[in-house]
Amino acid sequence: MNRRRTGRTIGRWLVAGMLLAAAASGARADRLEVGNIPYDKAVVISVDPVQGVAFRYLGRSLTRPLAELAWMELDRYPQMAQARAAEKDGKFRQAAELLEQIQPTDLDPWVWGVILPPLVRDWDRAGRFDKSVDAWVRWLKLDWPTPKVDPPARPATIDAGQLKAAIDRLAAGLKEVPESRQAAVRSLLAEMGKIETAPPPADSPVPVPPAAQPLPATPGDTPPAGDLDDPDLPQADRVLLSPIRKALVGKDFSGGLRLARGVSRRLSAKALPAFCTLVGELYAGAGDDRRAGLAYMRVVVYFPQSPQAPQAMLETARIHERLNRPDVARALYRVLAEQRYRQTPQAAAARAALARLEQ
Repeated sequence: MNRRRTGRTIGRWLVAGMLLAAAASGARADRLEVGNIPYDKAVVISVDPVQGVAFRYLGRSLTRPLAELAWMELDRYPQMAQARAAEKDGKFRQAAELLEQIQPTDLDPWVWGVILPPLVRDWDRAGRFDKSVDAWVRWLKLDWPTPKVDPPARPATIDAGQLKAAIDRLAAGLKEVPESRQAAVRSLLAEMGKIETAPPPADSPVPVPPAAQPLPATPGDTPPAGDLDDPDLPQADRVLLSPIRKALVGKDFSGGLRLARGVSRRLSAKALPAFCTLVGELYAGAGDDRRAGLAYMRVVVYFPQSPQAPQAMLETARIHERLNRPDVARALYRVLAEQRYRQTPQAAAARAALARLEQ
């Protein structure tokens, strides 16, 4: 009899202790899955890249390795549960936008380490490469050893605005991420030159580059080489580009473009400004001003310090004139003449063009 009373008393104490613990935690109901085990109605205390995930569950304090964390929903950030539900339904853009709404307090900055990995994934699946790149750079800044977050997949084609935003973010990220993470940023930045830009609508002008704000050079990079006579141009690149230039001189524009498609991925970074300029000249010769303009703008946007950049900007402005877009042409001429390349011979040509357009 006494044993039964003692057992009931201990049972009441245990129940009372659990109720007090729940009350003390504000009756929070966090949810997470660690090591393939779901924990409902838990209370997450903290997440640390070294110490792991600390949480309370059924009155017990538990710690699990961060690498085993599959997902987490914090009661005080309802967007996490909403984003997970949207992701399950294939609504990746909605999921990403919900995660972007979360603003961790000063008391739990580690929440960024939980929401950034799915944010990279969701923006990537939503087709927003630029926003996925931004989330990935923010993740690298945390410098957490785990979980492993791959960079967003490089798309085959992307609109010019997204591509430039991604390049700008990666270039800025080189100054923000720890040195141990910079190689990953440089690697993805190098891949940008392999992405094709989708042609803009017929009534949409090629975006005008920001004045006097060239992309910062990657530390350790050498300036791109000039034309094929430049002694710094590797011999292997010169061998690949010479037949393309020969086709251009001979006005075999379609043949030159076929050659260009075959060598584009075999060139070094030093040869890319000259290559893009040749491609622009081939398209212009073939009468395809739209693709010629895109090729020239790749030189201006990606290689603003290259010897080909002033001429590429001048040719782009002339193309806009031919396409009856005088406002865009004026803007490009003005950047060339007054801001970015004002000491070059092309700037003098741009000033003459401005005077002619303003008559």
